[in-house]
Amino acid sequence: MPKVKIGPKRHYRKNKPNEVIELDATEVKKESSVVAMVDLCDTEKGGMEVPVHKFKMLGHCHAQARPKPARNHNKVFDPSGLEKKKLAAAIAKVTPKGKGALFPVSPVELKVWFMMEQPVKNFVGRDASSGKLKADMEELFIACIRPDIDNMLKFSMDAMNGIACSDDCQVAKVTMHKIRNTKAEAATVVHVSEFVETHEQAIDDMLYDMEDDIDI
Repeated sequence: MPKVKIGPKRHYRKNKPNEVIELDATEVKKESSVVAMVDLCDTEKGGMEVPVHKFKMLGHCHAQARPKPARNHNKVFDPSGLEKKKLAAAIAKVTPKGKGALFPVSPVELKVWFMMEQPVKNFVGRDASSGKLKADMEELFIACIRPDIDNMLKFSMDAMNGIACSDDCQVAKVTMHKIRNTKAEAATVVHVSEFVETHEQAIDDMLYDMEDDIDI
């Protein structure tokens, strides 16, 4: 009788379900995946008061994986689909109920900060709880590491599709940064607002530091 090789038993840690907490909550749990969403006014846009919906998602932001063919080869499988559904469900719990998308038809502007985890070795005495970075690490805030910023943006936009706006095609402007967090934890901050720039303002931004006679 042939011998059967039995490998070591592997134990997998089960992920805890997403918990949602509002900003004005008195008790904050560390396991929460979405801290809150609030309505504020941004007065920097030409003196106009524009509602800004702000999200903060704790933990590493997933990157959109490449679609793969399904087993029957007639459909395409999205490897990131399950994680996007979890994030979308967590975001939906902190949005106004019964109103559909925050911006159903209007153009949308996104501001995104992907705050990558700060390695423990960059803190003084390797003590992340102190929050004190080494002197030579304070200026190194740019995170030139994987995942790619465009893949993280695609994942976040797909998760907010139907919640922030009815469709991704409404996004007219995106400003994003991938930087190191000042803490030993990762987070993603997203500001969603209506795109209110005029055509002249958009063209002026494009022609900044360029010759005026360029034919667009």
